[in-house]
Amino acid sequence: MSNESKDYQEHNYSEFISINNEGNKFFDKNKSKVTWHEEKNKFSSMYEAQEYVSSEVYPEILQSSNGYKTTDPKLAFSLLFELTKIKTHGILNKEIHADIEVIDEQIYYLVWTSNE
Repeated sequence: MSNESKDYQEHNYSEFISINNEGNKFFDKNKSKVTWHEEKNKFSSMYEAQEYVSSEVYPEILQSSNGYKTTDPKLAFSLLFELTKIKTHGILNKEIHADIEVIDEQIYYLVWTSNE
């Protein structure tokens, strides 16, 4: 096996995603209990989004609301990273959820936490 093939296999993985009606009911149930913070800001770089999320948004999510709705995917991805990071370190004991919804022909990225 060539080194190129070996490197390719080491950095590859497979993921199987199954969607069923029970899973959708779980997410719909959790989304109904969310206090949403709707973000109007958009950023041109991941760096700006990460700085904004880590200094402004994610403390807000943990303090006064448990959901975040934005049209900027960079903000949603940054928030998911921050929440997953603090959950990994044992600081957050809530479940983290994410979804995408189309509302009035606009894509919204949703990130929220729940106790379940």
